[in-house]
Amino acid sequence: MKVKPLLSVSLLSVSCLVLLYSVLSCPAFAQMIDIGDASGNPGETVLAPVTLTAPSDMTAAFMRVSYNATVLENPSAAAGALASSGHALDFNSPAPGQLNVIVCSSSGAPAFTAQSGVLFYLQVDIKRGAAPGDYSLTYTTAGAPAIPTTNLVNTAGALVAHSTSPGKVTVNRFANANASWMLYE
Repeated sequence: MKVKPLLSVSLLSVSCLVLLYSVLSCPAFAQMIDIGDASGNPGETVLAPVTLTAPSDMTAAFMRVSYNATVLENPSAAAGALASSGHALDFNSPAPGQLNVIVCSSSGAPAFTAQSGVLFYLQVDIKRGAAPGDYSLTYTTAGAPAIPTTNLVNTAGALVAHSTSPGKVTVNRFANANASWMLYE
């Protein structure tokens, strides 16, 4: 059976359209700062990873986080794998329920060690009397001075548009269970 050229051109056109649609329907690779999740028992300290995803090198990041101060206390930050010895990490809690964190170049302008990974960890203590449940770690503009919730800076020193994703701390339900209890004695 002989295929007419018009039919083969039509099939090729349809194939190209399907390929073009699949490429265009994929989300664009964008810069993102994501607060991860953590869980623990009352009285414990937990670490929520803050990850960076970017298609090019970045040198600094800032974020202002809000948390439930009736459940979580003593907020701080600890460097992640993306922060090198050429970066300074600083944090400040201007009021209960707020934490400001900045990671920036301390000498020259070294980029983070990779374009994706853990930039730093949010570290909080779960209060001893905390009720079980999920407690949000969100971005906020609250506090003085009036600054944005997050900033991300590239190697040229320019602010880079990015998306954000909040996290949470889960306080475990069975925090006071006797771990040494045996099913059969």
